[in-house]
Amino acid sequence: MRRIAVAAACSFAVLVACATGRAAVAPPAGATAEAQVQTAHRHWFDGILQENVAALDTLLADDMTFHDPGGGQGKKAGYLGVLRSGQLKYDSVAAEPATVRLRGSVALVTGRVDIRYRWEESSRLEKLTYTAVYEWSGRGWRMLAWQSTFRPDSPFKG
Repeated sequence: MRRIAVAAACSFAVLVACATGRAAVAPPAGATAEAQVQTAHRHWFDGILQENVAALDTLLADDMTFHDPGGGQGKKAGYLGVLRSGQLKYDSVAAEPATVRLRGSVALVTGRVDIRYRWEESSRLEKLTYTAVYEWSGRGWRMLAWQSTFRPDSPFKG
């Protein structure tokens, strides 16, 4: 079952990369690509917790897609807009160590995270599993897609 899930997730990453029409650009030598992806992924969680729109604007690809656990979907501009407006505020992010899988200039990150946030002042806690897809852009790893699903122990499910 785990192999099927890994194969499906890797296929998703390749589809996202192909659908963007980007040419593969090899990650630089030196520090390991996996360590660089882990750093970019930490910046994602730090950025949402600090509501740092400028940092997130750099980290997220312009055509980034966001698929939330309730089935909603959006784009980078809309997500950053709700952060900028104060409609969405993060109170805590507790992530378990993520798994990174590299396929050339694409990285697939999977993991579990507990996120406490306020949406229009209504406090919520979501316990999630997620998949994030990153691509090496020549300037760094940028997130192409985020998809999350409620875990069975999540108190809030949509």
